[in-house]
Amino acid sequence: MTRLTEKDITGLDQELVSYNRDLLKKTGMTLREIACFASGVREEEFIQAGEKLKVAVVPITAGLGVIGGFVHS
Repeated sequence: MTRLTEKDITGLDQELVSYNRDLLKKTGMTLREIACFASGVREEEFIQAGEKLKVAVVPITAGLGVIGGFVHS
């Protein structure tokens, strides 16, 4: 298994915004819309399902230590 480094995740949130914008220009659909279309799920259902889920990120402090920038809000 490859270990993520801080370099791997720095700026990822902004890259996703840019990627989504490019997808919209090229396909007329956002990443979420493409995922919903491909899986046969209505976007409203997807949003409702996401509102019900709880997600947590727990940094691991053993081994090679915490990856900087991994947990931010």
